Amino acid sequence: VETAREWQRTAFDSVPDQLRYHRVLKLAERFEPMAQHAQQLIPLLLSKQQGREAIEVWTSCYKRVTGFQLKSPETALQLAQHAWKSMQPRVTLLLLQGFEKQHGAHELIPQAQELIVRALKQGENRADQALKVFMRMQARYPNHACTQEAAWILRDELQPKSAT
Repeated sequence: VETAREWQRTAFDSVPDQLRYHRVLKLAERFEPMAQHAQQLIPLLLSKQQGREAIEVWTSCYKRVTGFQLKSPETALQLAQHAWKSMQPRVTLLLLQGFEKQHGAHELIPQAQELIVRALKQGENRADQALKVFMRMQARYPNHACTQEAAWILRDELQPKSAT
C-alpha cells in the first residue's frame, strides 16, 4: 500500500499509477481511503476520456462504501451523462440520486433532472416517476431549456387523452 501511495503521490496525473493505487486500496479492503481517492481519480479519468474506467471506479466505491456520492456536482453530472451514453440507465439514476438535495440551488440541477427524466422514461420505462420529476422541474424552472426538453421526452404522457 505504501509503495502504491508513493506512486500516486508523485504521479498525480498518471492514470496507470492512480488506477494501481485504487486497486491496491480495494484489494487491501481499505474502502474509506479508496472512496476518498476516487473523488480525485474519477475527474482525472473523465478528463482523459476514460469514462468506462471512471464508472468502474465509482461502482467499486458505491458497492463498498455506504452512501458513497461524488462531492463535485460537475463530476457527478458528467459521469451520469457518460453512463447514459453507455446505455446504463440504472447507474445514471444512482449517480444522480439525491443530486438536488446534496447540491442545493446549483445551476446544474435542471440538467441533472432532465437526465433523470430521460433515464426513467427511456431507460427504465418508468414514465410515472419521470412525470413526478418533470412536475418538480416545471414548478422550479418553468422557462429553462432542460424543462422544455423534459416535456418533449414526456410528450406522449403530457398529451390529453382523447375520449374513445
